[in-house]
Amino acid sequence: MIECSKIEYSGTFLIGERKYTFSRAAVSDAKQISVIYEQTRIDRINYKTKLSEDSPLRFEKKGGMFIVMNEEEITEQIVSPDSFWAVIKDENGNIVGSLWSCMTNEFYKGSRYEHAENCIYPREIAVSSESGGKSIAQAMYVTCAEAFLKAGYQIGIGDLYRVLKYESAEGVFHTDQINIPSRMAMEAIGARFDGTLPRRNICLDGLTVTIEPQVFVFDYGKIAALSSSFFAECGELRAVRRE
Repeated sequence: MIECSKIEYSGTFLIGERKYTFSRAAVSDAKQISVIYEQTRIDRINYKTKLSEDSPLRFEKKGGMFIVMNEEEITEQIVSPDSFWAVIKDENGNIVGSLWSCMTNEFYKGSRYEHAENCIYPREIAVSSESGGKSIAQAMYVTCAEAFLKAGYQIGIGDLYRVLKYESAEGVFHTDQINIPSRMAMEAIGARFDGTLPRRNICLDGLTVTIEPQVFVFDYGKIAALSSSFFAECGELRAVRRE
């Protein structure tokens, strides 16, 4: 297998009339990525909007992140030899999608997923609120799968959070939410639910969230094979097929 730092990843595609470019992230991209990450943040300031079951912006509808990397932390991962950071940019050079993958995942330590063979672990995907949403996420999964397969990686193991409880100064609130759009995007490209990891608490400033990771396995061979059904040839480019 080729080490993460040497995986080749670049190209272009269309969604409707709009042209997008995908590539490995550069250090100069870290600031834009951090802005997208901030759009996803869930904290003690906005948790009612992000987690309340009667909110149209709740977690199961819009997703979100509890632990958000800043520009410096993102830069460290972009240059790390054990990380692969992919971005999709629109015709104006604005980043609309980001996928961070690694050779390891510390949260899988001691589990049957810790030392999977021929595996690269997709850690975090983020899509700009102004982007094409589901199509951008699926395009990122498919193009990355093609690159990973060429580099010798057969599978990926990632997870989605199931949120079960959150606690603030205002009380303890029980819920049961999973990011449905993310799950649908993953299942649409063939990711398979494989089990759960032990529940754990994410402790933030003024907010504690109880989550249960839902583990999914990505078969990169099968996902790459979907490329022809996801993309249509369009001259010298590929175009996302209309749903």
